[in-house]
Amino acid sequence: MPTITCFGAAHIDQRAHALAPISRATSNPVDVTESPGGVAHNVAEVLAMLGDDVSLVSILGRDRRGQIVASSLTEAGVDLTSLIRSEDLPTATYTALVEPDGRLYVGLADMAIYERLTPESLQEAAEEHASADAWFLDANLPPDSVTWLAARARGMLAANPVSVPKARRLASILDRLDLLVANREEARALAGTSGDLNEVANVLHAAGVTTVAITIHEEGALIAHDGSITSLAALSAEARDVTGAGDAFTATMFHGLLHGRDPITAAKVALGAAAITVEADASVALELSEKAARARAGLPGEA
Repeated sequence: MPTITCFGAAHIDQRAHALAPISRATSNPVDVTESPGGVAHNVAEVLAMLGDDVSLVSILGRDRRGQIVASSLTEAGVDLTSLIRSEDLPTATYTALVEPDGRLYVGLADMAIYERLTPESLQEAAEEHASADAWFLDANLPPDSVTWLAARARGMLAANPVSVPKARRLASILDRLDLLVANREEARALAGTSGDLNEVANVLHAAGVTTVAITIHEEGALIAHDGSITSLAALSAEARDVTGAGDAFTATMFHGLLHGRDPITAAKVALGAAAITVEADASVALELSEKAARARAGLPGEA
């Protein structure tokens, strides 16, 4: 069983599901739900659900929301020994306004607390988890911390850009990454080109990323590895909310690579995990497992 440490965001996801097509500059009827989330949080929880030994390094406030997040992670089996608590800042929140078809209309991030995840504050955790088989980083970390952590990773290293504005935070570590998972907008921002996705994937792969996975929403994913590019179709799903689907894909693909599977097989199973997640109300689907993801992808049994 590989040991994996995830560094990055853990917060509360608030999702407002529009009950009708969204109109700007006026009131819109919505159905609001709330659950723990954050890219590193979701990746850690999915990895734990897939059976891996997972730790999370993040920062929470000493508030009710922070307790909710910590309790959910502990219940999922994620180790929180290195969790940091802020005495003065509240736990971060991400608020998503979701269209009736499950697509994100706009996301609002209140995440000032993550600026406290400096190299100095992460020193002890980095030393504690230096022997882990793999590290995962999300770009909610400050840019200096991304670079600092990547330089200290000893095992396999994966990362996710989180958003278009934060994508360039990973630019300095591309040659350190064994796996990069990004959606097409994030990948273009990180590659610095608006060209077609084959070109974008080639740029990122040539920059040193061992395996590049570009998720293309309902179209599927593009995988660049070992000098070749493979396009994989998405699986059909009754989308409820796309929040967390990319994180499920990221975690499941990383899990597959860590267990010695080839990138294409790992990506196919990851698409199965994403399909299960978009049909769930929470950022992490409670019914997600490796068996369920493989079955959804048409790959029953163990690899």
